[in-house]
Amino acid sequence: MEFLDFEPILEYGFKPIVKAGFSFSGFQEMIVLLMIYPYVAKSAKRGRGFVWGTLIGGIVLIIITVGCIGVMGAAVTANQLFPAYVLAKNINIGHFLERIEGIMMFIWILSIVMKIVLTFDASLIGLCQLFKLKDSKPYVIPMGFGLIALALLCYTNTISVNDFLTKNWTPFATIFTIFVPLFILGILLIRAPGASKSKQENTTENEQV
Repeated sequence: MEFLDFEPILEYGFKPIVKAGFSFSGFQEMIVLLMIYPYVAKSAKRGRGFVWGTLIGGIVLIIITVGCIGVMGAAVTANQLFPAYVLAKNINIGHFLERIEGIMMFIWILSIVMKIVLTFDASLIGLCQLFKLKDSKPYVIPMGFGLIALALLCYTNTISVNDFLTKNWTPFATIFTIFVPLFILGILLIRAPGASKSKQENTTENEQV
């Protein structure tokens, strides 16, 4: 790693960093994990695990980003589609530990499979909650075929996907990450006083009976 590759630091100010961070936050992994959050067995430790998982994941991303910029430079890193894979090719420790991109690819594929499983499970949970379905097992195979069809329709090629993620994904994801949660929260805040009042009335009637 070369320190000169990090210069000039904040050449264009904080605006590009905030914009990129906001775009990156629109991938909604946190929303997917919150769908599975209530089903964690050890409920007492799930909050701590959620926070620590988020922190560790963020630290790993920071280390990989710093490594890519320090080894390849900002311009080369920005032009690479998979900079972490290119970084793994350049690792050489004592002419012994080198060419570990195969390990990197294995970890990558494994993490993608886990992400697909979690996302699919969260979508299945959301479908059952939306239509008040008691059993989700009959809908696993139909949704699996739907997932394959949707993948073929959405991801035609790498160029179209990058163009969509760059221009359209952030405003589209904002609907689900900001506006819909705020809308639901507003409804709950409006309904909460009435619900608590009716609960108190029912408790009083039961005590009188």
